[in-house]
Amino acid sequence: MSSRSRTRSAAIGLAWAGLLLGIGGILHPRVDTSVELDQGLAGMFESSTWDVAHVLTLGGYIVLAVSLAVLVRGLGSGWSSRQRLIGWAAVAGACIAAVESVPHLFAASETDALLAGGSTPLTDLHTILQAFATPAVGLSVAALAVASARNRDLGNGFIVAVVAIVGGLAFTFAGPMIALTENSEFSPLFIGSAGVSIWFVVAGIHMAWRLSTGEIDRELETAPAR
Repeated sequence: MSSRSRTRSAAIGLAWAGLLLGIGGILHPRVDTSVELDQGLAGMFESSTWDVAHVLTLGGYIVLAVSLAVLVRGLGSGWSSRQRLIGWAAVAGACIAAVESVPHLFAASETDALLAGGSTPLTDLHTILQAFATPAVGLSVAALAVASARNRDLGNGFIVAVVAIVGGLAFTFAGPMIALTENSEFSPLFIGSAGVSIWFVVAGIHMAWRLSTGEIDRELETAPAR
């Protein structure tokens, strides 16, 4: 596969990652904020959509990490050093989120222990990792949207960038606030992931189109070294 084909496939992969994460977010059970956090978690664990939502989310983060890495390697020569650094930070954020998604998925096996006040190592690990994963994804994607908006280096403009920024900042605080306060009333912050997912879809589709027309190749050929 040629470098151009790989880059175009990665752009399509970015859009698919956004779809997987978006669908996973839609299917994710909603926590009952009127009860204690442990009870709310147990209620979500028992939902019939828990497994499929988190399998889709895990797959979305894996596709996202691979696609972003290929895009940064393939297109980064035309980016500023700051934008390349932000791009690799977004790759790292996706990797952290993928790792966090594993105990997140299997935490549902601890429902009985959670309700009985027993040991819940997977739930505890998921909560700790999530406190790092949501800022890693939210901040890096918001920064990448800002850095690429002016020149449309990732195929998006300012309007969609604003969606990514608002969603990314909300998502940034979701994991840490749940971990620090153990208060499920902060769970609506996770809805911010929808804005991030929308940005991935729009940026990926637009970039794939620009690659297919040769527009990005011409820009890279004429772009000064940065």
